[in-house]
Amino acid sequence: MKILVIGSIVLDEINSAGKTINKPGGIYYSLKALSCLSSRDDEIFICSNVDEISEQAISEIDKIDLKFIKRVQSVPIVHLDVFEDKEREEVFSHLNDPVSIPFEELKNFDCLLINMISGFDITLNQLVEIRKNFHGIIYFDVHSLARGIDKNYRRKFRQIKNFNLWARQVDIVQCNENEKKYLFDYSDERTLAKTVLNCGIKLFIITKAEFGVKHYFYDKEELNFEYISARKVNSTNNVGCGDVFGAAFLYNYMVNKNKFLALNFANYAAGLITTSSDLNKLKEIKNDFLK
Repeated sequence: MKILVIGSIVLDEINSAGKTINKPGGIYYSLKALSCLSSRDDEIFICSNVDEISEQAISEIDKIDLKFIKRVQSVPIVHLDVFEDKEREEVFSHLNDPVSIPFEELKNFDCLLINMISGFDITLNQLVEIRKNFHGIIYFDVHSLARGIDKNYRRKFRQIKNFNLWARQVDIVQCNENEKKYLFDYSDERTLAKTVLNCGIKLFIITKAEFGVKHYFYDKEELNFEYISARKVNSTNNVGCGDVFGAAFLYNYMVNKNKFLALNFANYAAGLITTSSDLNKLKEIKNDFLK
């Protein structure tokens, strides 16, 4: 299987419980998760802007092909203030231009994982062009598309402009409980899910942190859903969990062609990462879920 991951790699400065940790972030988590879960014959490519530090970090991940990277002077540093009882706060150092998409090469891939780490990773016009050139599964993590940016590069939630046009181009949409509020102006989750799915989406996934995950889909033209509660774990990490979830879901879904198995696997994988920031732990569970 050939997978192309599109999005921004950033450098995270994580401030939590009086401690500060600096490490690669953004689609680094997506890439590392796919590397840990993939089989020997799989190929994983990254389409992103990288600087010297981030390129070195990605180069140390097994099986990541750097053919489609663009080198820039510096990638954004994201200052993350993480809290136990509310959504994290984010301030970017700067933004880079959207990534350069290899449109002519897209037909060679089995699936695309687009993770909107900065919210400006690709433009809507680029996504429309991606859909024209690619007919496989496109997994789309809303992420910071739901966040605006002020003159001080502080990221605040705001309504996504023309989300229906974004949604029409992809097959699977992932968002969290906060991000879902800014897709369309509906407070009722079922109404929201129906609106998203009516854009042509196959699956609409809402991650709910310690409350688990729910995904909506149509079954014989009837709106249906599956809910899975979160694993009961001693959580020590909540950065990168959504990125791991998306990578784990897409990979399992492509292998098993079963959305229920993929949801269970991704939920388990994301729960595992909340217990440790060591993504290599994902290697311990792949054989239990990937047949």
